[in-house]
Amino acid sequence: MKLKPTDACTGHDCVLSCVGKVPIFQSLTKEEMNTVSTYVNRRTYNKGEMLFLEEEQLNSLFIVHRGKVKISKTTSRGNEHLIRILSTGEFIGEDTLFEEKLTDTFAEAIEPTEACVISLKDMQLLINSTPAIGLKLLTEVSRRLKETERLLNILQMSSIEQRVATLLFHFFERDKSKQTDRNRNSPEINLDVRKGDLAKYIGITPESLSRKLSQLQDKGYIHLVGQRQIIVKNEEALLRIALGEMNEED
Repeated sequence: MKLKPTDACTGHDCVLSCVGKVPIFQSLTKEEMNTVSTYVNRRTYNKGEMLFLEEEQLNSLFIVHRGKVKISKTTSRGNEHLIRILSTGEFIGEDTLFEEKLTDTFAEAIEPTEACVISLKDMQLLINSTPAIGLKLLTEVSRRLKETERLLNILQMSSIEQRVATLLFHFFERDKSKQTDRNRNSPEINLDVRKGDLAKYIGITPESLSRKLSQLQDKGYIHLVGQRQIIVKNEEALLRIALGEMNEED
Protein backbone atom coordinates (compact mmCIF):
# COMPACT_ATOMS: atom_id res chain seq x y z
CA MET A 1 0.00 0.00 0.00
CA LYS A 2 1.47 3.32 -1.07
CA LEU A 3 0.67 6.84 0.09
CA LYS A 4 -2.40 8.18 -1.66
CA PRO A 5 -1.72 10.96 -4.17
CA THR A 6 -3.90 13.28 -2.07
CA ASP A 7 -1.73 12.58 0.96
CA ALA A 8 1.65 12.94 -0.74
CA CYS A 9 3.12 16.33 -1.59
CA THR A 10 5.41 17.06 -4.49
CA GLY A 11 8.25 19.35 -5.46
CA HIS A 12 10.24 21.87 -3.48
CA ASP A 13 7.29 22.83 -1.25
CA CYS A 14 7.11 19.23 -0.01
CA VAL A 15 10.80 19.25 0.90
CA LEU A 16 10.39 22.56 2.74
CA SER A 17 7.38 21.11 4.58
CA CYS A 18 9.47 18.15 5.69
CA VAL A 19 12.40 20.31 6.81
CA GLY A 20 10.06 22.66 8.68
CA LYS A 21 8.67 19.81 10.79
CA VAL A 22 12.04 18.80 12.19
CA PRO A 23 12.84 20.37 15.60
CA ILE A 24 16.55 20.80 14.80
CA PHE A 25 15.67 22.99 11.80
CA GLN A 26 12.76 25.02 13.20
CA SER A 27 14.85 27.96 14.42
CA LEU A 28 16.38 28.55 10.98
CA THR A 29 15.61 31.51 8.76
CA LYS A 30 13.73 31.02 5.49
CA GLU A 31 17.01 31.36 3.59
CA GLU A 32 18.67 28.73 5.77
CA MET A 33 15.65 26.44 5.32
CA ASN A 34 16.01 26.76 1.56
CA THR A 35 19.71 25.87 1.85
CA VAL A 36 18.91 22.75 3.89
CA SER A 37 16.22 21.71 1.39
CA THR A 38 18.77 21.54 -1.43
CA TYR A 39 20.47 18.63 0.38
CA VAL A 40 17.26 16.64 0.88
CA ASN A 41 16.16 13.57 -1.08
CA ARG A 42 12.61 12.25 -0.67
CA ARG A 43 11.85 8.55 -0.37
CA THR A 44 8.63 6.59 0.14
CA TYR A 45 8.25 3.26 1.92
CA ASN A 46 5.38 0.78 1.99
CA LYS A 47 4.14 -0.68 5.25
CA GLY A 48 6.62 -3.38 6.31
CA GLU A 49 9.44 -2.04 4.15
CA MET A 50 12.86 -1.61 5.73
CA LEU A 51 14.68 1.73 5.80
CA PHE A 52 17.87 -0.01 6.92
CA LEU A 53 18.97 -3.28 8.52
CA GLU A 54 21.19 -4.28 11.42
CA GLU A 55 24.92 -4.44 10.71
CA GLU A 56 24.48 -2.01 7.83
CA GLN A 57 26.70 0.99 7.10
CA LEU A 58 24.34 3.90 7.68
CA ASN A 59 25.35 6.99 5.71
CA SER A 60 22.20 9.14 5.89
CA LEU A 61 19.96 10.97 8.31
CA PHE A 62 16.36 9.76 7.88
CA ILE A 63 13.63 12.28 8.76
CA VAL A 64 10.01 11.11 8.91
CA HIS A 65 7.73 13.46 6.97
CA ARG A 66 4.57 11.34 7.05
CA GLY A 67 3.87 7.93 8.56
CA LYS A 68 5.58 5.99 11.35
CA VAL A 69 8.81 3.99 11.61
CA LYS A 70 9.77 1.56 14.35
CA ILE A 71 13.37 1.20 15.46
CA SER A 72 14.19 -2.23 16.87
CA LYS A 73 17.10 -4.56 17.53
CA THR A 74 17.48 -8.32 17.72
CA THR A 75 18.26 -9.74 21.15
CA SER A 76 20.79 -12.50 21.83
CA ARG A 77 17.84 -14.94 21.85
CA GLY A 78 16.74 -13.84 18.41
CA ASN A 79 13.72 -11.86 19.58
CA GLU A 80 12.80 -8.37 18.41
CA HIS A 81 13.15 -5.61 21.01
CA LEU A 82 11.39 -2.35 20.19
CA ILE A 83 13.52 0.73 20.91
CA ARG A 84 11.30 3.60 19.78
CA ILE A 85 8.66 4.72 17.31
CA LEU A 86 9.44 7.65 15.01
CA SER A 87 6.61 9.89 13.80
CA THR A 88 6.42 13.17 11.86
CA GLY A 89 9.48 15.38 12.40
CA GLU A 90 11.56 12.71 14.17
CA PHE A 91 14.75 11.25 12.75
CA ILE A 92 17.33 8.48 12.98
CA GLY A 93 20.98 8.29 11.98
CA GLU A 94 22.44 11.07 14.10
CA ASP A 95 24.66 8.67 16.07
CA THR A 96 26.79 8.01 12.97
CA LEU A 97 27.29 11.67 12.06
CA PHE A 98 30.86 11.86 13.29
CA GLU A 99 31.83 8.20 13.56
CA GLU A 100 31.43 5.60 10.84
CA LYS A 101 30.05 2.38 12.28
CA LEU A 102 27.60 -0.39 11.55
CA THR A 103 24.08 -0.02 12.88
CA ASP A 104 22.96 -2.18 15.81
CA THR A 105 19.27 -1.55 15.06
CA PHE A 106 16.90 -1.87 12.13
CA ALA A 107 14.15 0.50 10.94
CA GLU A 108 10.80 -0.64 9.53
CA ALA A 109 7.87 1.44 8.23
CA ILE A 110 4.79 0.39 10.20
CA GLU A 111 2.51 2.33 7.86
CA PRO A 112 3.00 3.98 4.45
CA THR A 113 5.79 6.49 5.07
CA GLU A 114 7.51 9.43 3.41
CA ALA A 115 11.02 10.28 4.57
CA CYS A 116 13.40 13.13 3.81
CA VAL A 117 16.94 11.82 3.62
CA ILE A 118 20.15 13.84 4.01
CA SER A 119 23.55 12.21 3.52
CA LEU A 120 25.76 12.36 6.60
CA LYS A 121 28.42 14.17 4.59
CA ASP A 122 25.93 16.92 3.69
CA MET A 123 24.66 17.00 7.28
CA GLN A 124 28.20 17.67 8.50
CA LEU A 125 28.49 20.55 6.03
CA LEU A 126 25.21 22.00 7.32
CA ILE A 127 26.34 21.80 10.94
CA ASN A 128 29.63 23.53 10.09
CA SER A 129 27.84 26.33 8.25
CA THR A 130 24.94 26.67 10.70
CA PRO A 131 26.03 25.90 14.31
CA ALA A 132 22.43 26.26 15.56
CA ILE A 133 21.63 22.95 13.88
CA GLY A 134 24.40 21.24 15.84
CA LEU A 135 23.12 22.66 19.14
CA LYS A 136 19.58 21.51 18.40
CA LEU A 137 20.93 18.09 17.46
CA LEU A 138 22.74 17.79 20.80
CA THR A 139 19.53 18.73 22.62
CA GLU A 140 17.64 15.97 20.82
CA VAL A 141 20.38 13.41 21.49
CA SER A 142 20.25 14.37 25.19
CA ARG A 143 16.48 13.84 25.22
CA ARG A 144 16.89 10.41 23.65
CA LEU A 145 19.50 9.42 26.20
CA LYS A 146 17.02 10.28 28.97
CA GLU A 147 14.39 8.21 27.15
CA THR A 148 16.82 5.27 26.94
CA GLU A 149 17.60 5.59 30.66
CA ARG A 150 13.86 5.53 31.43
CA LEU A 151 13.42 2.39 29.33
CA LEU A 152 16.33 0.67 31.08
CA ASN A 153 14.73 1.48 34.43
CA ILE A 154 11.50 -0.16 33.25
CA LEU A 155 13.33 -3.28 32.03
CA GLN A 156 14.99 -3.65 35.44
CA MET A 157 11.61 -3.88 37.18
CA SER A 158 10.87 -7.46 38.20
CA SER A 159 7.10 -6.94 38.38
CA ILE A 160 5.31 -7.07 35.03
CA GLU A 161 2.45 -5.02 36.48
CA GLN A 162 4.94 -2.32 37.51
CA ARG A 163 6.41 -2.25 33.99
CA VAL A 164 2.97 -1.92 32.41
CA ALA A 165 1.80 0.75 34.86
CA THR A 166 5.00 2.75 34.36
CA LEU A 167 4.59 2.65 30.59
CA LEU A 168 0.93 3.69 30.80
CA PHE A 169 1.71 6.54 33.18
CA HIS A 170 4.49 7.76 30.87
CA PHE A 171 2.14 7.71 27.86
CA PHE A 172 -0.57 9.44 29.92
CA GLU A 173 1.79 12.28 30.89
CA ARG A 174 3.11 12.51 27.31
CA ASP A 175 -0.33 12.76 25.75
CA LYS A 176 -1.52 15.21 28.39
CA SER A 177 1.40 17.55 27.61
CA LYS A 178 0.41 17.56 23.91
CA GLN A 179 -3.21 18.45 24.54
CA THR A 180 -4.68 21.93 24.21
CA ASP A 181 -6.11 23.81 27.19
CA ARG A 182 -9.61 22.81 26.05
CA ASN A 183 -9.04 19.04 26.31
CA ARG A 184 -6.14 18.85 28.77
CA ASN A 185 -8.30 17.08 31.37
CA SER A 186 -9.11 14.26 28.96
CA PRO A 187 -7.71 11.03 30.49
CA GLU A 188 -7.04 9.28 27.17
CA ILE A 189 -3.96 7.43 25.99
CA ASN A 190 -3.78 7.03 22.21
CA LEU A 191 -1.34 4.27 21.26
CA ASP A 192 0.92 4.81 18.23
CA VAL A 193 1.54 1.10 17.73
CA ARG A 194 -0.06 -2.29 18.25
CA LYS A 195 -0.08 -3.73 21.75
CA GLY A 196 2.22 -6.49 20.52
CA ASP A 197 4.90 -3.89 19.78
CA LEU A 198 4.34 -2.28 23.19
CA ALA A 199 5.02 -5.66 24.79
CA LYS A 200 8.35 -5.85 22.94
CA TYR A 201 9.18 -2.34 24.16
CA ILE A 202 9.09 -3.38 27.83
CA GLY A 203 10.42 -6.91 27.35
CA ILE A 204 7.31 -9.01 27.97
CA THR A 205 5.10 -11.23 25.81
CA PRO A 206 1.93 -9.89 24.12
CA GLU A 207 -0.07 -12.37 26.22
CA SER A 208 1.39 -10.99 29.45
CA LEU A 209 0.60 -7.43 28.39
CA SER A 210 -3.01 -8.29 27.49
CA ARG A 211 -3.47 -10.11 30.79
CA LYS A 212 -2.11 -7.21 32.86
CA LEU A 213 -4.16 -4.63 30.97
CA SER A 214 -7.28 -6.72 31.62
CA GLN A 215 -6.41 -6.95 35.33
CA LEU A 216 -5.89 -3.18 35.57
CA GLN A 217 -9.25 -2.71 33.87
CA ASP A 218 -10.94 -5.15 36.27
CA LYS A 219 -9.55 -3.11 39.17
CA GLY A 220 -11.08 0.01 37.71
CA TYR A 221 -7.78 1.79 37.02
CA ILE A 222 -8.16 1.92 33.22
CA HIS A 223 -10.75 1.26 30.52
CA LEU A 224 -9.72 -0.34 27.22
CA VAL A 225 -11.33 1.09 24.08
CA GLY A 226 -10.57 -0.95 20.97
CA GLN A 227 -6.94 -1.70 20.15
CA ARG A 228 -5.41 1.79 20.25
CA GLN A 229 -7.09 3.74 23.06
CA ILE A 230 -6.95 3.50 26.85
CA ILE A 231 -8.97 5.65 29.26
CA VAL A 232 -7.14 6.32 32.55
CA LYS A 233 -9.69 6.18 35.36
CA ASN A 234 -7.32 6.22 38.35
CA GLU A 235 -4.11 8.12 37.63
CA GLU A 236 -2.98 7.95 41.26
CA ALA A 237 -3.23 4.15 41.35
CA LEU A 238 -1.11 3.81 38.20
CA LEU A 239 1.52 6.10 39.68
CA ARG A 240 1.60 4.16 42.96
CA ILE A 241 2.06 0.87 41.09
CA ALA A 242 4.82 2.43 38.96
CA LEU A 243 6.58 3.64 42.10
CA GLY A 244 6.27 0.20 43.73
CA GLU A 245 3.91 1.44 46.44
CA MET A 246 1.14 -0.99 45.48
CA ASN A 247 1.43 -4.68 44.73
CA GLU A 248 -0.79 -6.93 42.63
CA GLU A 249 -2.98 -7.88 45.58
CA ASP A 250 -3.83 -4.27 46.58
